[in-house]
Amino acid sequence: MSGQILSQALAKLSGHDLRLVYALLCKTNIFNLISTKTKDLLSSDESNHFSKHLEEEAKKLLSKTDEEIRLSLFLELTKIAQLKGGRYDLKKEIEDKCQEIVDWAFNEFQKKNKEFQQYYKEKDIDKLEAMIHWQMNQVFKELDLKLTGLSEYEQDQLAEKVLEFVNSLPSDQQEKIKEKLGVQEISNKVVKNIMAQSGASILFATIVEVSGFAFYTTATSMLAAFMGFFGITLPFGAYTTLTSTIAFLANPLFILPLILGGGVLLVNHQNKSLRKRLVPIVLMQISLPYLTNPEISYHDLSVISNEWIPKFDNYKQLYHKLKLNQEEQRKLNREISALNTKLKAREADKKEKENKISAIKEKLKEKLKNDKGRPYIEGLTNQLHSMQNQIVGLEEQIKIEKRSSTGFWRSIKTALKTSNYQLEIASLKRRMDQTFEQMVEIILQGKLEYANEQFGQVNSLQLEIQELLQQISTLQIQLSEKNKELSNLRIKERTIRNEIKNKEIETYGLEHIVLN
Repeated sequence: MSGQILSQALAKLSGHDLRLVYALLCKTNIFNLISTKTKDLLSSDESNHFSKHLEEEAKKLLSKTDEEIRLSLFLELTKIAQLKGGRYDLKKEIEDKCQEIVDWAFNEFQKKNKEFQQYYKEKDIDKLEAMIHWQMNQVFKELDLKLTGLSEYEQDQLAEKVLEFVNSLPSDQQEKIKEKLGVQEISNKVVKNIMAQSGASILFATIVEVSGFAFYTTATSMLAAFMGFFGITLPFGAYTTLTSTIAFLANPLFILPLILGGGVLLVNHQNKSLRKRLVPIVLMQISLPYLTNPEISYHDLSVISNEWIPKFDNYKQLYHKLKLNQEEQRKLNREISALNTKLKAREADKKEKENKISAIKEKLKEKLKNDKGRPYIEGLTNQLHSMQNQIVGLEEQIKIEKRSSTGFWRSIKTALKTSNYQLEIASLKRRMDQTFEQMVEIILQGKLEYANEQFGQVNSLQLEIQELLQQISTLQIQLSEKNKELSNLRIKERTIRNEIKNKEIETYGLEHIVLN
């Protein structure tokens, strides 16, 4: 039931009242509470700077539509309560979420107000009504002390307003009020006596219990007329239930407990604590204009859902773009993987053919070394003969040194010499090997009639390698282009994800909705 009432009340709330409630919840923090109250203390006139602050914030919201503010207010309540978002294109979802807000606020309210727990147990009313009645009773109790200071004329005026309301009620309700107050009749004198002896809070609570919420309009409106006496001046043009009650709750009597209730905490934490404590007050401000209307009518919740749907659609479109982007990335990754497989295969094939050429060259080199009838190659053949003669000479020198090696010191000298000769021989053999390799390269150029079969094999393999190199180059170009495309898609993905994140920040609860 509370969820239906709150959703209907929210749908009805509009214009200046809607903006004031939004300002109270979303534009109120510890700093402006303290600063406005400090201004009140230092001001020479009896101004309520907090009320002025709310008015200024409400004016700033004139550029926004009621629908925008209404949805923002609804979502802010779900955010403070840390509720998961839902599909607000459905009427039932809005009502259910409003019920969750009330349930959360009720539980928090019980934790902070132990007296309220007992009050709720004694009343046969739902949670939202209980919070509203209890808060209004606290307002009236605070005023009990002040009402005793009214002049005789002011007391008559106040009693007359109460009497006028009671007389406007059906006779059966008037009788119930008399019965509960224990009086035979309700007159100006009786009302004044009850307020003097029991307090206005008892009188007002009794009238509300019988007549319902409608009395709050009369009560707050008539009390607003005496605001100057209490040191609370309202800047509003009309004293509606909403604005008058905000003025009461802007009183230091109500604000200081909110500030000090949690002890000395960090500002951010204290602001969060303040917002949580403001929720029951805000729920009352939303609900009272709806509940105090004697002719409660149905209000279409599409004023909320119609504002939410475009945001949800835009969010879905971003997720669709993200999905398409990811599909393109997966496709590109598959293509890149296939290209890499081809590239590795071509490179492996090229390596295999290069190894075959190396093997053919190695065999040809060994053939040249062992072939006494190898072809004469100008320059290289003479180099080989020269190096071979040098090696023979060095080997002969080693033999001579070893034969003449007698005695300890002579043996050491011979060892050193032969070691140097061996190093020279090794160097000459390496140079000879390089010369044979040069001869192999010349033979494989087809300039000599020698090893024609090997020449044909190498030539064929080199042609195949050239073809493979072209294929490898083409594959590398394709891979570079695909990787560039993939990089661009990843940049776009990050942009889309940032847009999604911003939408989730702008419209709380979108992140909780599971999208297929």
